[in-house]
Amino acid sequence: MIFFAPLAYIGASYYNGENGIEKIKKLFQLDESGAQEQSSNQAELSKDDIIHMQQQEIDLLKKKIQELESRIATLESQ
Repeated sequence: MIFFAPLAYIGASYYNGENGIEKIKKLFQLDESGAQEQSSNQAELSKDDIIHMQQQEIDLLKKKIQELESRIATLESQ
């Protein structure tokens, strides 16, 4: 199935008169340009803004760790 789906997509694209391989390449190029755009946006932010954003992300990750540890403790006690 993993191998059949991409081949079916490419075959259907060619049947419809489109270049399936080219469409896939463009899709991956869009992902790369999105990552470049995000890094350029970060260049426009001040140092304090970046630190604040990172601190928020750290706080969210700490909260998620606490929630997961709580769930683990609950499951271990059952």
